[in-house]
Amino acid sequence: MPRVPKTEFLQIRLTQEDRERITLVAAREHLEPSTWARQVLLKSLEDWEKLNLPDQETESGGAR
Repeated sequence: MPRVPKTEFLQIRLTQEDRERITLVAAREHLEPSTWARQVLLKSLEDWEKLNLPDQETESGGAR
């Protein structure tokens, strides 16, 4: 499956300590901090949708 280009930006303000923590965890998973953060955010969003929008799966024709 071809990659969809990422053209949108979400800017998040962090303390220096939070940025360092994210950078450290991302490095341990061999990821850039932005990639790691995107994965965490999207996973959290999927979990929230499953709990709060139960009809979403049937309307879209299956799981995402």
